[in-house]
Amino acid sequence: MKNLVKYVLISFLVIGGLSSLSAQQEAEKLFQQGMMKEEAEGNLTEAIEIYNKLVDDTSVAREIRANALMHVGICYEKLGKKNAKTYYEKIINNYSDQTEMVKLAKARLLIVAPLMDSYPKEKVFTLQKLYSSKEFYGSVSNGGESITFTNWG
Repeated sequence: MKNLVKYVLISFLVIGGLSSLSAQQEAEKLFQQGMMKEEAEGNLTEAIEIYNKLVDDTSVAREIRANALMHVGICYEKLGKKNAKTYYEKIINNYSDQTEMVKLAKARLLIVAPLMDSYPKEKVFTLQKLYSSKEFYGSVSNGGESITFTNWG
């Protein structure tokens, strides 16, 4: 009877360990799918969805979740969205045990935060006619702010 109990307990431990290993392998596969969407296909919105699934699943290893958060931030950064820095801040605040990810998040924040604050709310182009003549002899400055020409008349 004791042997049977031991056998059953060992079986549960082995099965539990295998299912845990299998869940981590699935998480890694899902992360790789996100990488494919992000890097190979350039489909950032689908990559963000995949990464967010990993972040929201508390059964996934913290290392993978922190890495997924990093990539969500990178995707938003590529899209030019200001909320990229909030994902880097989440890594710093919630994943302090993942020291490499925290270092990377801090580095990205130092680079990205000033740029994100300077992004225009909307892109505005202004077209202004500077001079109109068929006999135009001149050039536009490098900055496009001024024009030089010769007035022969």
